[in-house]
Amino acid sequence: MESNNVIQFPFKGSTTQTQLSLKDVVLSVNMIKHSHISQTLETIIPMLFNNMEIAGFNIVPLEEDGDDEHIKDGALIVEAIRSLMCKYYEIEHPFQELSEKLFIAHDDGSFALAKTLIMDFKESDDEEESELES
Repeated sequence: MESNNVIQFPFKGSTTQTQLSLKDVVLSVNMIKHSHISQTLETIIPMLFNNMEIAGFNIVPLEEDGDDEHIKDGALIVEAIRSLMCKYYEIEHPFQELSEKLFIAHDDGSFALAKTLIMDFKESDDEEESELES
């Protein structure tokens, strides 16, 4: 059998060709972005907390200790990092609005905590909420 280097492309009317809508493509890209964020978090968060423990800050309690006073603070750190990664991909995260309201920029480029935090939290759609959780 003879071989050649001609690639046969399917015809327009071929039944094997799948047409994707723009919405499907955007959804697929967003799923990849969320997956990348989740996988990155799974990689860096244990390293971050391990390094904090090495430095003497054991904020992740053992299950048998029953001490969970630092769990919410740890979750805050995780979500802040998730928000930062979402911002990189131009994905909205509730912490982005929080950081805008929480910090005041000074002329010298430094930031300070606002003395008061006045925010209206809106309920997220179920679809947005499930995207953030994944």
